[in-house]
Amino acid sequence: MNKRAFAISGIILTTVAIGFFTFRSTVPDTPFHSETWKKVSEDRTSNKRLAMVNDLLEQNLLNGRSRNQVLDLLGNAEPQSYFTSYGYQMMYILGDGRGLLPGPNYLAIKFDDDGHVAEAEVMQD
Repeated sequence: MNKRAFAISGIILTTVAIGFFTFRSTVPDTPFHSETWKKVSEDRTSNKRLAMVNDLLEQNLLNGRSRNQVLDLLGNAEPQSYFTSYGYQMMYILGDGRGLLPGPNYLAIKFDDDGHVAEAEVMQD
């Protein structure tokens, strides 16, 4: 392959890669609804939770809630998680669609010493 063909191939490959990361579809935000969130738990391919998580966090609906109150609002969490090593005690799969790397997004929740939500954030595995 000559230098010109190699350069053109590199430009095309770079353009495709930049386009993939720049124009990768994102999930539009929707209002949080507890019942919808709970129903999605069995469908790991759904992005409905991902669409609602910003509203959930912006309204501070988790701040100060006890573990039982979080379970009432969001339903059962994932049984085990990679993020427990970082101090997060509850995790919810949100779906794919945000972030530069492919893969699932999670809602990670930490509780304080009194058992109330101290921190909640979206993370990617």
